[in-house]
Amino acid sequence: MATPIFYLHIQSQDCTAEIRLNDAPMFSVVREHAQVAFPTISEWVIAGENLLGVHLHAIADAPRIRVALCQAELGDVPEPGQAIELIVIEWPPIPLPTLVDELADAAPIVPELPGLPLELSEVGVADQPWGVWSWEQGPPFPLDARTTQAVLDYVRDLHATLAAGSVDTLIAESSIKFDEVAPAYAMSADEARERIHQAWQGLTSHGDFVLAPFDETDLDLRLHCGGRVVEPTTLEGLPILRQAVPIDDESWSLPIFIGRTNWEYAARRLAILR
Repeated sequence: MATPIFYLHIQSQDCTAEIRLNDAPMFSVVREHAQVAFPTISEWVIAGENLLGVHLHAIADAPRIRVALCQAELGDVPEPGQAIELIVIEWPPIPLPTLVDELADAAPIVPELPGLPLELSEVGVADQPWGVWSWEQGPPFPLDARTTQAVLDYVRDLHATLAAGSVDTLIAESSIKFDEVAPAYAMSADEARERIHQAWQGLTSHGDFVLAPFDETDLDLRLHCGGRVVEPTTLEGLPILRQAVPIDDESWSLPIFIGRTNWEYAARRLAILR
């Protein structure tokens, strides 16, 4: 049986927005540049109802955004216009034509746009073969003082091992991620681990590579997926694990999504789920 693949088809102009699937951030667009993107997001697709969202923050002169959750077979490239679209969000709505015969040649009636920020959402059904993801059923983060400290300690320790030049802890803490995500892309978990290891070796082979420092005062713990997943970012939304200074105009970063593996404790009971 062919392996399905799920992806987003994103088209935007004059819009700054974050696209989410099931309340997890998938992609961002900015109003300064028209954008077309096709990110693959199979590991965030639920078997059943899925919620596609566009969180619109700013617009310019001629704003428009269209986002579709699409399905294909792994390895296939659908012909333009032939994609299987499961959910579509298009904004602003297509202008409404006048219904008065004598004004048939008049300009269309354009609905007044609501104020920003604006949250758009649509629900659609997907059929995927990978079952229930761990992030769907884990315990939520209360982010009380004790849990927050546990997350801070976890992220700080993870960052410290990378800053010291070792990717081993990141790989070990990502076991759930590799076990779940690798089969969705026709890989084994071991192959996924080896890819990360090789990528890290390639990055750190440059003598100028430096990891951006960990700054607890510039840390935002963003909750997603009903509070079951926490994403550590800077206050501006940058991944905590990122390169300090670009090399040859390229800069590495790795968003991570952390979940709890125990309903009673967070300390020493955290893992990278995505």
